[in-house]
Amino acid sequence: MSIYRGMLPAARASLPGLARECDSFDFPGILLDQRCHAIHGNRQAEHLFGLTKYAALPGRPAPHLLQAMVSPRFRERVGNWRDVVSTVIPGSIEPHLMDGQGKTSAEGVRAVAQHLRKTDPTGLAMLLDIWEQSPGVSSHRRVATPFDWLADDGTRLRFHCVFTNWNSLDPYKAMDLFPADSVTFDWLAMS
Repeated sequence: MSIYRGMLPAARASLPGLARECDSFDFPGILLDQRCHAIHGNRQAEHLFGLTKYAALPGRPAPHLLQAMVSPRFRERVGNWRDVVSTVIPGSIEPHLMDGQGKTSAEGVRAVAQHLRKTDPTGLAMLLDIWEQSPGVSSHRRVATPFDWLADDGTRLRFHCVFTNWNSLDPYKAMDLFPADSVTFDWLAMS
């Protein structure tokens, strides 16, 4: 997803405008707010992930990225889950989760972790194990990883997942999944 709208930083772009751009893509795209809530997914992202099936935690605008990525459904469907999670949500998570004042949102992450401790202790334990071993990433502005997904119909899909975290002051982030092979490209075209 482009971080510039008419040469203006994404901080000056509107959510409806970014959502329209996201909706125009032929590949799955998800918009996240500053605190990593999945506030918009295009048709392809909804078809793959069922974002609307994840309930937002109380007082939050949408499901949190951690909540979705640690869920049993996500863990079962992503063939390279450990690689994806350690890249998109590495052990050095705080730089990914900044509020508008540039302060880390550790309290918000702790609240999600407390929720996961109650609802999915196995997923949280797996995530904590990955965080303990994750070296982190050198650039928090744009990270990428291969992303293997098992579709509902049994088709194995391959993507290049790009997580764009423009900067701590921008109100939105993007997670785009670009088709990595012809099977995935054809599957998306047919769905």
